[in-house]
Amino acid sequence: MDIDYCRFLDKRFGKAKAQAINVKLGGIKPKRSMKGVEPYWTWQAHDVFKIFANATNDNPYYYGQGVTCILMSKRPNRKPELLIYDTITNELPDGISINNVLIRDGYAKKDPKWTKHGLLPWEYPCEQLRQTKMMLTNELGAALAEVTVEADESVEKVELEIPPEYIKESVDKVKLWLIGQKSNASQGENKIEDTPSEAGMLQDLKI
Repeated sequence: MDIDYCRFLDKRFGKAKAQAINVKLGGIKPKRSMKGVEPYWTWQAHDVFKIFANATNDNPYYYGQGVTCILMSKRPNRKPELLIYDTITNELPDGISINNVLIRDGYAKKDPKWTKHGLLPWEYPCEQLRQTKMMLTNELGAALAEVTVEADESVEKVELEIPPEYIKESVDKVKLWLIGQKSNASQGENKIEDTPSEAGMLQDLKI
């Protein structure tokens, strides 16, 4: 671990003795082996792991974020086994599994105790399908966002300016119409008053 990646420890945790947890990568084993010697990690494997781990600290946009670890097992008197992800240098939903990268690049092999039908936990079809769906969802969301932005930019604001003389002419027409309606109504009332009632007409006839 380079000193550049070290942090000051919060005072609340300063009472405990200096300590570090010795862990191992879960699901994989060293690929290199010699007769009569247990499989071991080569210096090349150490260097590759260091490059991938340090890349998560060197990102200019997320400096010092580090890796994401998932605890795969914690057994008494055994090293805890971790699944380590790089979620900084890529845009994958769950990031890149460094454990899997070491297998891909030929520095490690699958640990049989973790395989089921030859697949490691992160290789199960359901897990692959979940990540694929997440990627498609993210891509669709990004595409819709771009379309919305382009549509907003292409929309032009149209403002109608009505000349004042047109407004005045319309108001005058409405006033004239209202005056005409009022005069028609008054004339109708006068006609009703001048018309004799049926009772009066009957009286005239009797006379």
